[in-house]
Amino acid sequence: MSGPTSIIYTGEPTVILLAASLAEAAEALQDAYTAAADQERQHDAQRADRQQAQAGAAASGWAALQAQRQASESRWQQLRELTASLPDAPALQLPAAPQGEDLPALQSYLRTLNALCAQLEALLAEKLPATDARLARLDELAGPEQQALSQQLQAYASQQSPALLESVRRLLARIAPLGAWPTALAELVQQLQQPLTAERGEALLLELRRQVQLQQEAAVQAAQATVLRHTLQELGYQVEDIGETLFVSGGVVHFQKPGWGDYMVRLRLDPTRQSANFNVVRAVDAGQNERSVLDHLAEDRWCSEFPALLKALAEQGLHLQ
Repeated sequence: MSGPTSIIYTGEPTVILLAASLAEAAEALQDAYTAAADQERQHDAQRADRQQAQAGAAASGWAALQAQRQASESRWQQLRELTASLPDAPALQLPAAPQGEDLPALQSYLRTLNALCAQLEALLAEKLPATDARLARLDELAGPEQQALSQQLQAYASQQSPALLESVRRLLARIAPLGAWPTALAELVQQLQQPLTAERGEALLLELRRQVQLQQEAAVQAAQATVLRHTLQELGYQVEDIGETLFVSGGVVHFQKPGWGDYMVRLRLDPTRQSANFNVVRAVDAGQNERSVLDHLAEDRWCSEFPALLKALAEQGLHLQ
C-alpha cells in the first residue's frame, strides 16, 4: 500500500537502559501481583491455615520489610531528584507498590526497586562530571552494587594513582547493573589490580573503556527492542513478538490496533544504517490488492498517530528523526 516513511533512529544509551528496566519492572510486578491474587483465589479453602502462617511471618518479618521499603523508596526519591538535575532528564515513574500485607509481593517490589536504583546510579555515574559536587551525594546513596564495586577497587587502591582508580570506578559503575562481567572484561580488571607504570595503566584504561562500551552497546540494543515493544503496547497497539536482536540483525515487525481489520503498520529496521521504515500494509489474497477509499483512510489514520509514537519513544531515549 503506502510507500515507506524512512527515518533515522538514535539513542541515549543510559536513558534507554533505564526506560527498558522500568518497563520490564512494571510488567514483572504486574505478573507477580496477578499470580499472588490467583493463588489467593485458588486456596480459599485453606484460608484459616494461611492466615495463621502469615500472621507468624508478619510478626517476624513484616516490620523489617516495611523498613526496607521506606529506605529504598527514600533512596529512589533522592536519586530521582539528582537525575532530574541532568540535562534532558528522563521521565521516571515508580512501578505500583503492592496493596495489603502480601509478603511475596512486597519482596518482589523491593527487589525491583533496588534494581531500578542501581540503574539510576549508573546513569548518574556516567553523566555527572568528575568534579561535580553531586557525586558526593551519589556516594552517600550508593547501593549494594556500587558498594561492592568500591570495595573491590579499594583492595588495590594503594597500588594505583587516585586518578586511575577513579577512572576505573566510574567506567565500571556504568555497567554495574548489567550483571556479571564478560570474561575479557573481568581479566582486564584483574590486570588493573597489579602494580602498573603510568603508560601501562593508561593503555589498560583505554581498553577498559572499549570493553565497557561493547557491553553497554549490547545491553542497549536489547533494551531498544524492549522500549519499542512496551511503548507500542502503551499506545494501544497489538504487536508481534519483538526479539532482542531486532536492533542487532534487523528485521520486520507488524503492529495494529483493535478494529483495524486487515490493516497494519510494517516496521522494517536496518541496524547498519540505523534506519527504520514505517508503512501501512493490508493483508489480502493475491490479486485483491487494488487500492480503495479504505486504504486512504488507513494511511491518513496512521499519519495522524505517527507523531505520538515519535514523541513517546523520544521520552524513553529512542529518538527518531
